[in-house]
Amino acid sequence: MVMQTLFFSAYLLLAFGAALMLVLVLGLSLHGERRWSAHFLPALPPLLCLGIAAGSLFSGRNLVFVETRIDLLSTGVGQGARVLQLITLGLLALSAARVLGAILRQASHTPAPGTPLYLAFLLFFISGTIVPCVLGTEPTFIHSIFYPGVLFTAAWCARREPLERLITGAKIGLYALMLGSLLAAVLWPSGAVQAGYKGLLPGIGFRLWGLGSNANSIGPLALLVFLLEVMQPTPGRWRRAFLLSANAAVFLLAQSKTTWLVLLPVAATLIVHQVRLKLGARTGLALLLALIATLVTVLLLVMVCDLDLWCARLLNSRMGENLSTLTGRTRIWDVAVNTWLDNPLFGYGPNAWGPQFRAAIGMPYAFSAHNQFLQTLSVAGALGLLGLLVYLGHLAAAAWRCAASTRGVSLALLLMVLLRCLSEAPLSVQGLINGDTLTHLLLFCIVLRAPQAGTRSEAHRRRTTNLAPA
Repeated sequence: MVMQTLFFSAYLLLAFGAALMLVLVLGLSLHGERRWSAHFLPALPPLLCLGIAAGSLFSGRNLVFVETRIDLLSTGVGQGARVLQLITLGLLALSAARVLGAILRQASHTPAPGTPLYLAFLLFFISGTIVPCVLGTEPTFIHSIFYPGVLFTAAWCARREPLERLITGAKIGLYALMLGSLLAAVLWPSGAVQAGYKGLLPGIGFRLWGLGSNANSIGPLALLVFLLEVMQPTPGRWRRAFLLSANAAVFLLAQSKTTWLVLLPVAATLIVHQVRLKLGARTGLALLLALIATLVTVLLLVMVCDLDLWCARLLNSRMGENLSTLTGRTRIWDVAVNTWLDNPLFGYGPNAWGPQFRAAIGMPYAFSAHNQFLQTLSVAGALGLLGLLVYLGHLAAAAWRCAASTRGVSLALLLMVLLRCLSEAPLSVQGLINGDTLTHLLLFCIVLRAPQAGTRSEAHRRRTTNLAPA
């Protein structure tokens, strides 16, 4: 009885100390928010990049036997966990202070872009994350799943702030992550480089993980850097050339085939957008001619090549074996569908694809459903999928509206995320410090500033009035 009382008292003391620390940090953040509120949102991407790097450095992972020992990937404890907790606390403090500051200042109710998009995000977040905690097959409470909601709410509160400072902060954090990944490959090869990898690059028998959680995480971040550079070029020719060269090295050495495939339509989107601006009314004809030329080329190849022989050789190769099973993802998709059918409306809950779930299905490598829509169905059921579709619709509409002001980057970034939804789960907002959250946050912040229909109509009316003859 005495030991139980002491344990309970110690627990209450620790809880009180944690609450006091949180209040102290939040108070200091609110004090700083009055003077430096414009710097709070731009500080979030560098902090996220720092958290990604710290999570990898302190993970204690060993990539030497990664092909056979998946358990060696994440064994970080102790000091590493405390560092991540401090970074998470900093992210939450800055975000919460920005939200409370906006509430206390009672910002004017003048029209500002982004409110419908934010409401769609709330629907997606509540139906896909919070509701399954209560009504899922395995109800549970995980406090960390609420963190992204605070982050995105802070972004919405800062929707009137200029975007340039946020993009600059994101590029600083991402370029530091890329340079750090190349440095880690030299100084920490066992944790940053997967040796013995048979990729597509001739003469390159390794795969770069760098400071990312894995190669398929650092690769998309390198593509994100390219898009941000198109939207807001780094000043200084030599500085830009050096940074882009380092980023290109990470993009190639990561050997993320999915990201390489995504690059083609993303680049095509940027090119088509530029052609559309230059050709104006002739855009439709130009795109139609390009499509016809492509179809004719494919038809000629089909007529010339022996498809039966080519397909037979492909299916008998290792690539063909992987292709026939979609690199093992079909088994994971079957599990996702069966998990959803157990609770069609609300899904399994946030513990889906967690350690115990993976152990139960005998797939220690299945950290997600490897498809955003199946991921949402398995975790949050049909209600969560409905919220996801509504949110994607608002994202697409906003990305289209602000395409001109972002040089087409809003559309390219949206397409990059949508294409990755086919093989990954980049919009899952159950974690805070990861590359998908950073990419999602930047896309949200960019399209959040999309001009509204009323604003465009008013601007068109003013231009018409000014051009009208006296």
